Amino acid sequence: MARGSLLSDILRVAFIFLAAVIVLLLVFFILMRIVVRGGEVDAPNLVGKSFVEASQILSDQGLPSPKIEGYKHSADLPRDYVVEQRPMPKQKMKAERAIRVFLSRGIEMGTVPRVIGQPVSEAESILKSAGLEVGSIVKIHSDDFPQEGIIIAHTPPANVTVQRGGKVNLLVSLGRYSLELMMPDLRGMKLQSASELLESSGLKLGRIKREASPVAEEADTVLEQTPQPNDPVERGATVDLVVSSFGEVLEGKEPRMVVLRYKVPAEAKGLGDPEIHDSSPRHVKIVIEHEGGRRTIVDKTFTPGKLLEYPLRIIGRGIAKIYVDDMEWPIETKEL
Repeated sequence: MARGSLLSDILRVAFIFLAAVIVLLLVFFILMRIVVRGGEVDAPNLVGKSFVEASQILSDQGLPSPKIEGYKHSADLPRDYVVEQRPMPKQKMKAERAIRVFLSRGIEMGTVPRVIGQPVSEAESILKSAGLEVGSIVKIHSDDFPQEGIIIAHTPPANVTVQRGGKVNLLVSLGRYSLELMMPDLRGMKLQSASELLESSGLKLGRIKREASPVAEEADTVLEQTPQPNDPVERGATVDLVVSSFGEVLEGKEPRMVVLRYKVPAEAKGLGDPEIHDSSPRHVKIVIEHEGGRRTIVDKTFTPGKLLEYPLRIIGRGIAKIYVDDMEWPIETKEL
């Protein structure tokens, strides 16, 4: 009985001791939490402040000076301003812990590469590699850059220092100017004068063929031309000429003078009725054939009713074939 009472007392004392230890541990843990929490503060916002300003803010709050963690480029903040911090603003931190900051290097700069003479696709790739972008693209004709799609110029120009990510505006070629000219009428002009006129008009003299003529009184007179007068031609086109060789062909032969007269018909086209009149212009082509050769003396449009007169020098028997409105067969044939 006495032994059982002793065991019971021992167990009771052990239980009380264990309970006391547990209570003490709980109290210690709670006290430590209070002490630790009492040393925590909210991290102040240093972003956008200069390093000097950030250091002053922390000093005023009794916190350690910031630690520079590194540098980053920024288009918004000047050099040595805080662009990032750890911990972030308003995060809990220990009062004795230094805030790590990243400072601005300022705007990241780059050099514009030269892309003149490059196709647009290649220029885009080169600019991208330099950290730049293509801005506006303007296209114009250029004789100096005849290939379409080639860069003529750009702004900013090459080797200029600019902000990375900036835009470069391109001037792109549409190829050579495609200016259409009206082909001048060279017929009746001397070869030298015709050549000078072609040069001043931006055209080139091509092949020259010499033939006898019933019209020209002198050699080297332009009889025909290709392209025809008033045809649209591009600048730089080649013009072929047929010029007279009157003296050579008529040597030993006696030419005679005749006058060809023809009144442009006014009756309706294709109807052949003289009572029906048509006031629209008529296309007249007159071809002269004689022993000296064959030549077209006129091939143009006239007002109906106009009287045409052409003095001619022909050799031997000759005829004039008159075509109206591009008919396949002559509307009239006259003996000369």
